[in-house]
Amino acid sequence: MISRTLLSPRFLLPVLFAPLGLAVFARAQAPGSTPPPKPELRAFAAAEGRWAWIKATGDQSELFLGAPSTSGRSRAKGSGWTEAALDGSTVWMLARNSRGGTLMSLPIEGETPPAEVLQIEDQPGALLAHDGQLYWLELSQAADPGLAFVPPLGARLRLRCREASGTVRTLMERPAVDGAALGTGDLVAVAGGQLYLRLHSASGTELLTVPLAGGAATRIAGESGRHDAVLSNGVLYWTAPSEEAMPESGIRSLRRLKAEGVPETVADWLPGLGNLAAADEGLRFAGAGDLYSLPDRLGSPTFLRKIDWGSVVSDGHSLVILGTDQPQLLSARSPRP
Repeated sequence: MISRTLLSPRFLLPVLFAPLGLAVFARAQAPGSTPPPKPELRAFAAAEGRWAWIKATGDQSELFLGAPSTSGRSRAKGSGWTEAALDGSTVWMLARNSRGGTLMSLPIEGETPPAEVLQIEDQPGALLAHDGQLYWLELSQAADPGLAFVPPLGARLRLRCREASGTVRTLMERPAVDGAALGTGDLVAVAGGQLYLRLHSASGTELLTVPLAGGAATRIAGESGRHDAVLSNGVLYWTAPSEEAMPESGIRSLRRLKAEGVPETVADWLPGLGNLAAADEGLRFAGAGDLYSLPDRLGSPTFLRKIDWGSVVSDGHSLVILGTDQPQLLSARSPRP
């Protein structure tokens, strides 16, 4: 199941401002007044040929369902929805508020409203569904804000799992990384009995694996700056600072985890701002309005075409661009002049 949460700056590119309508533009703004919030595509999920995405305007949310060859239809409306995941005939969502959050379920078919499945005391985020199980992160508040720098008293980060039976367990718990916050990392994928986790903090990006049975996290790599990661054909790839360009240039390299667990650089000279996507046609990097094909062995990225500004993800088979008010197959769009 593919699931991406689009919370700026989590997804590395500004996301998805839909038209507000002539009536909104026609209203004159009073001096000093706050402009109305713009709609944004907040989350995207795909599985078994289905798509689900959440559009939000301020705190108001709307869930849409669709497919690669069809337009989306509105399925439900609510408040504070931030993440979505597809699993079989069910859409799972996380709603977040100032106190904590709620795990919700919604059947794809019919008109049944969302049902509250679990109340979560801490702030939840980064929802992922895999083989009937749900995974998400929870970030607690510091027990003593004045001593938050002391690990036992600071914020805690937990990786949680809900089994198909409804049992909820903690797979991992650790002190929150300095400056960490939900919406600045994600659960990359599940493979080989491990969950791949990416976290951002003030000091950079950290890549981890956690056993699905639970236990201590294993650190794969740590990179300065904000970077993306994706699993392609069972191999973890991620962006990292360039080994050739000047650090202040922001140019990225592409690295991967070798079978023996050692990182290696595969390519360099990628535009600084962008994201990775793995589709049937191969591994791609989208950045600065350009789309690149990435090598699976040491080599150079290949420029493919210009694209509209926006995030490019995969639905498990095809590339999907999220630069409009709804997802669209990238291959169905004409290159930008």
